[in-house]
Amino acid sequence: MLRRSAGVRKLDILVNNAGVMGPETPLLEQDTDEYVQTIDTNFIGVYRITKALLPLMLERGLKTVVMVGSVGSQGASCCALYGIAKFALHGSASFDCSVW
Repeated sequence: MLRRSAGVRKLDILVNNAGVMGPETPLLEQDTDEYVQTIDTNFIGVYRITKALLPLMLERGLKTVVMVGSVGSQGASCCALYGIAKFALHGSASFDCSVW
């Protein structure tokens, strides 16, 4: 749960930099819970925090949100699940920006 600190009523910029590598095993050997946890941290978590904080930013007319991904989203073979989540993050940022 997100709580505002006493007296803090502004947010100028939000930098989403969450990331876990997740399992680096072949698909048939992956644990589903680890898969979901990786997607939840690297993609859904960013959605949740952005949705929670964006109203505070918009009160001041600001909407600078930085989505941090990596080259992993471009298909690095060492970390496929991480790349999948960051690829989703980059794609959603393109769409989300147009509707703010």
